[in-house]
Amino acid sequence: MRLLAFSCGLLFASLAHGADRLTSTSAPKSTEPALLKVGETLATTQKQLVRLENGTLLYVNDGSQVLATEAGAISLSKGEVYAETNRGLRIKAPGREVLIKLGHLRVRVEGTGSAVAVTRGSALLNPEQTLSAGWSVNAKNDKQPLPRASHLLDWTQELHAGSPLVPASSYAGGSLQARDANGQEAKISLRKLHLDVHIEDGFARTTIDQTYFNHESTQREAIFYFPLPPDASLSHFVMYVEGERMEAGMVDRDHG
Repeated sequence: MRLLAFSCGLLFASLAHGADRLTSTSAPKSTEPALLKVGETLATTQKQLVRLENGTLLYVNDGSQVLATEAGAISLSKGEVYAETNRGLRIKAPGREVLIKLGHLRVRVEGTGSAVAVTRGSALLNPEQTLSAGWSVNAKNDKQPLPRASHLLDWTQELHAGSPLVPASSYAGGSLQARDANGQEAKISLRKLHLDVHIEDGFARTTIDQTYFNHESTQREAIFYFPLPPDASLSHFVMYVEGERMEAGMVDRDHG
């Protein structure tokens, strides 16, 4: 029995999963969000993505109510919004007013107050309190480090324009497929999965570590499938077999 550990690094550059292979493709075209004009109120029964008149993108959770008071200002009376702006945004919510000139933030109504979390840039909260990226305050104004943004903003994922980040595939997340000498599928199970993402200068480098367990006492040949999202490329691939490191080289598909 053997443990096989795989480590692969991804950089965002232009591959996607085809019918039976990884093939080059362009990123899907985005759909223009609806415009929320000044004076209009949006009351949601489902998640929606809208654009304000100053270009700010506003992700609105279901059960929310938003009034566009100016080209770059909204009033949030209930629910939750996540904003991405490079032209400034002012949000009036129960118990506070928030101003962000450039960045991303989430505001959620909690009872008679509201909570704020900044994921990029910094925001000014009344009275004269600055909240930087990576920090949040609750409705009682208690400041604390921001939990993982992927968990905090999970509800926004389906609103991102275009197709899913990784096209549908039976190999999604990586899959090791092995067969025995008779051509039958051998039992190999995923025992451990670890992801690490580092973002710098607009690029995201994702390192994915997977450990598989061979339930048989004999060695097996296997194929490792890993569908890549649009605008991603593989930067390195390493395999460990019982602690022995084996690093693969990157070549074009035709050459390989």
